[in-house]
Amino acid sequence: MKENKRSLRSYALNFALKNTAGGMFSAKAGRPDKLRLFVSNYLEKLAKIVDGVQLREGQFENLPVQWVSVDGADKKKLLLYFPGGGFFMESPRAHVGMVGRYLEAAGISGVIPSYRLAPEHPFPAGADDCLFAYKWVLEMGYAPEDIVVAGDSAGGNLALVTLQQAKAEGLPMPSCAFFLSPLFFF
Repeated sequence: MKENKRSLRSYALNFALKNTAGGMFSAKAGRPDKLRLFVSNYLEKLAKIVDGVQLREGQFENLPVQWVSVDGADKKKLLLYFPGGGFFMESPRAHVGMVGRYLEAAGISGVIPSYRLAPEHPFPAGADDCLFAYKWVLEMGYAPEDIVVAGDSAGGNLALVTLQQAKAEGLPMPSCAFFLSPLFFF
């Protein structure tokens, strides 16, 4: 039987996570308020923003959003991006660097909604906010064929749920969607 040995890389990653996150993701420290504070104090500061990316805060009624644009973007086309965070923490600001790279590659603009979080706002509050954001961009005049819906982790799950709800309501579907490690429940 082959012995499974840990690599030097796995030891280095383990050391780095223990010394930067300080156990924030352990079961003992997993209070949402502590994790959200960690994200805002640490992870948001690590977000690298691509040169030429502009940010603008906005609102879809009571839903806060981050508008993200890049130089030379087609303003008629839009990426609606839902950030991950286990449904109880999310940070549009921490995702701006990654989203900015997508926008730069596609030559389009983007918006990142800040949906309501559990446990203060149980399911389906976050999913409702994401569907509301999709309806809002349609009402703003974006043509469905000019919209891309995407998300990562819990945000990927919310993007999928948004598309399911939109279809069930008879709304027009976006041109495409992509999901980065969407969180699924069975």
